Amino acid sequence: MTNEIKGMQADVLFAKGIFYKIVGAHLKDRREALQWTQSELARNADLGLTVIRNLEDGKPSSLETITLVASTIEISPKEFMPEHSGVIVQPSLPDRRRLLADYRRIFRNSAVFQQPIEQLEAFIQSLDQASGLPKQEDQPSEPDRRQYALYRPQSREEILASFGRRIEICRVLQGLSSSQLATRCNISLTSFMLLEAGLRNPSLETIYKIAQGAKVSVFFFMPGQHDDLKHLQLLDLLSLTVSCQQASREIALMHNVLRQIAESVYAPVSDD
Repeated sequence: MTNEIKGMQADVLFAKGIFYKIVGAHLKDRREALQWTQSELARNADLGLTVIRNLEDGKPSSLETITLVASTIEISPKEFMPEHSGVIVQPSLPDRRRLLADYRRIFRNSAVFQQPIEQLEAFIQSLDQASGLPKQEDQPSEPDRRQYALYRPQSREEILASFGRRIEICRVLQGLSSSQLATRCNISLTSFMLLEAGLRNPSLETIYKIAQGAKVSVFFFMPGQHDDLKHLQLLDLLSLTVSCQQASREIALMHNVLRQIAESVYAPVSDD
């Protein structure tokens, strides 16, 4: 990327209609430096030949395509994409080694919290059975993305899941709801929720919108060889801890409901 292009903000390049052309030209130069044909790149990246041709011709491309191509030709997005305009917030983080040591010490005593949770689940199940009420349909659970949620995604599914988890980390650590961050990013709530769930493949322009709305570097959202995995691990742990705090409030609410059930059971009502 030329110094002139590096100095231009992404929103200017999108407005001029040249962003994708610059990206495509840079990736083409890299492919040719490797002495690969378009067909070879397509095969090595497990993408269609038409996808590679469109990319190098400057057609709009997606996170999935860019990540797979960049990984295949071993190049960082920082080498061919500019930073977005606007403020970039760098969170104040605790010492990683100390935090991990503290968390590991706590989890060595995991039975302290596992047993009460199991007892509570059994208690609520007993109430359900005694009530004779029809069983409530299970709500869809959060997708289990832990094994690939940030670190070195390989497949298409993993790339989108990693992207979604990164959005969630930013949102949770900033104390924002999905609706609030979607509004900041100028994206519909439905689209935003699909992106965070890892169920939609965003265009590069959409990624820049999210980065600007979240006030985070665009490169944080793009998996690649530039990732600081230790930093990601720390952010992941902190955001999950915030989610745990939010869940604890739900436990407090459940405790209040159970107390009301007990009061109703022993209400001064005659059996006559």
